[in-house]
Amino acid sequence: MLKIAVVDDDESFVIEYKNILKKLFNEHGIECSIDTYTDAFYFRGVQQDKQYNWVFLDIDMPEITGIDLANEIRKMNQSLKLVFVSNHDYFVFETFRYAAYRFIRKDMLNSDTEEMVSSYCQEQWLKSSQMTFDLECKKKATENLFNIWYFYASRHDIFYVKENKITSKLATHTYTMDSLEEPLSQYGYIRIHRTFLVNCEYIYELKNYSVILKDGQSLAMSRGRIDAVKKAYQKIARERGKL
Repeated sequence: MLKIAVVDDDESFVIEYKNILKKLFNEHGIECSIDTYTDAFYFRGVQQDKQYNWVFLDIDMPEITGIDLANEIRKMNQSLKLVFVSNHDYFVFETFRYAAYRFIRKDMLNSDTEEMVSSYCQEQWLKSSQMTFDLECKKKATENLFNIWYFYASRHDIFYVKENKITSKLATHTYTMDSLEEPLSQYGYIRIHRTFLVNCEYIYELKNYSVILKDGQSLAMSRGRIDAVKKAYQKIARERGKL
């Protein structure tokens, strides 16, 4: 169950937003308990003991700003999801330093929140998705697809690579890059080259004829695939709320 806090000095808003959040998470089969606070100082005093998973902060509050609260929260907890809710779009860049999960515009409250919840639920589905592979020497491995960075082919052999370049070899003559591409595309994998199939989650940058991964690895991108790769990457990034 998710533990959620909504902090806003407008009492009617916190009641409305609590109902919106409850409805959207329930529609996706996720249970949540939601506490609302109209006194930011009171929330600051109790929030550490409550151990919330999500905190929704109004930025413009009279007692203490949402930005100041976020600064304090992040010093104590790096893992909870911070969401800023405001009428003032110009605050959005200031929120980046606190690793905010979203910036929700009050004048687009329903649509922004619906997109956020949908994206979060898709992330959870991806993180729980598994596939069993036949490996060399008649071994099998069941892998969480979220944890694989990319697949690559070398002659007739195909390998997959995880964090810290941990590499496993698939059974020879059992798979092809074409046979892997179709089922894995629904999990956010992009064919950047005839020999590379990359998990979009670990792409840091598309640069000239290369794909730069989050750990600095550079993988070759086919000249003829550049436009298709860019479109696929942008589509997945938008669906996951990263653009």
